[in-house]
Amino acid sequence: MRLLLTTEGTYPSIMGGVSTWCDQLVRGMTDHDYHLLEVTGPLPTKPAYTLSSNVDGLTTVHLWTPRDAKYVRGGQTERAFRRGLERLLRFAEEDAEAFAKGLFDLAVLGSEFDLWPFFDKPATWEAVRFAIWRANGEPPTMAEVALAVNWLKGTLVPLLFIPEEVDQAHTTSNGLSAIPAWIAAKAYDVPLMLTEHGLYLRERYLSLAGEENPPGVKILRSRFYYTLARMMYRESDLVVSVSEFNRTWQIELGAPAEKTRVVYNGVAPEAFPEASEASQQEPTVAWVGRIDPIKDLETLVRSFTTVTRTTPDARLRLFGPVPKGNEAYGTKVRQLVEELGLTKSITFEGPVKPVHRAYHAADVVALSSISEGFPYVAIEAMMCGRPVVATQVGGVGEAVGDFGRMVDPRAPEEFGSALSELLMDVPLRRRLGMGARERALNLFTLSRMYDGYRGLYSELGTRNHVRVA
Repeated sequence: MRLLLTTEGTYPSIMGGVSTWCDQLVRGMTDHDYHLLEVTGPLPTKPAYTLSSNVDGLTTVHLWTPRDAKYVRGGQTERAFRRGLERLLRFAEEDAEAFAKGLFDLAVLGSEFDLWPFFDKPATWEAVRFAIWRANGEPPTMAEVALAVNWLKGTLVPLLFIPEEVDQAHTTSNGLSAIPAWIAAKAYDVPLMLTEHGLYLRERYLSLAGEENPPGVKILRSRFYYTLARMMYRESDLVVSVSEFNRTWQIELGAPAEKTRVVYNGVAPEAFPEASEASQQEPTVAWVGRIDPIKDLETLVRSFTTVTRTTPDARLRLFGPVPKGNEAYGTKVRQLVEELGLTKSITFEGPVKPVHRAYHAADVVALSSISEGFPYVAIEAMMCGRPVVATQVGGVGEAVGDFGRMVDPRAPEEFGSALSELLMDVPLRRRLGMGARERALNLFTLSRMYDGYRGLYSELGTRNHVRVA
């Protein structure tokens, strides 16, 4: 069977947890062929992973970049564009059915013609102006219209085409990468699977809250992502989550419960051997991941002022890269370490390979994120026999169970107290570590994950699917 797997800002060009999952999935499903479609930024990319032999092609969609297609002026093509755009912009009123019809009509048009210049037409600006007006309840300024048109053009035009023919479509997020997967499923009348690792809609809301765009633009964008998410939950043949926590939210946002499934992430036990029970020379906490605002390293750094009050020689070792675009945040975290006088306690170690060395070099592993799906850091640390102190977000508590400590997000005192408890109580730490490894071996192995997805692909292959749009 030939599958379309779509990604956004992750696999195969960028390392990370979702990318690791994608690479595992493709390599493990050797009885299927994959065509990869990645949605990424405008800059040139190259695979960060060596693609497996069952990948028969890679399509890279660069946002903010016109598609390579001919442009036909006026006449029938322009009228078809305007009809499709008017339907698509009904997302401003949260009309998912009209939005879906417009999206597909424009994808058919975009497969043949360059739609980029149509967004510079006065009629397009006027249609967007009224969409903002409907969403926000008051007429927007021309500056707001310009920002909205530019965002719509740069975001949507690169995605408006019909991908290669496949037997099934599978998207790894309920965001922009869902659009080409949905278009392919509709165009070829094939099953569509959506797998969410976090809650894309929630993460977009968090991102929008921090932006400096005018209110009208923020509302328009939030309505777009909301309507897209609702459409995908409704029209996907299977909606998969990596945790029961996220599955509950998917149902709350419109996914029919009977179409939802949970398949936990998994790791290979041989890649994460059990660590020694012996304590480190200095009480040590490890953090592993990419340095990113969503990981909330500021809370973790602040928590260490609490840790060092009770354990002055404690160390926090931060393992991981600063992705492109996050340099300012990386600098901000380093400055915070200096301001709090923790430069002797906290070190930036950079990436580590193999990653289990980071867990073996610590007594406790920390995870301070404000949003997660079902993080590999937690189950990797558990597989190594290390207890985890983590924020109660997403499916983290579901992974850790009773073999770690869960705290509220953005609560540095509470986080620091939990770290101090495990650093000082060696018998407790060892007992939790042993239980964590046993839990990981029972629930979070690659073989269990492969069995889950093999069954889901088979289920879709025999299902009569009915699409609404």
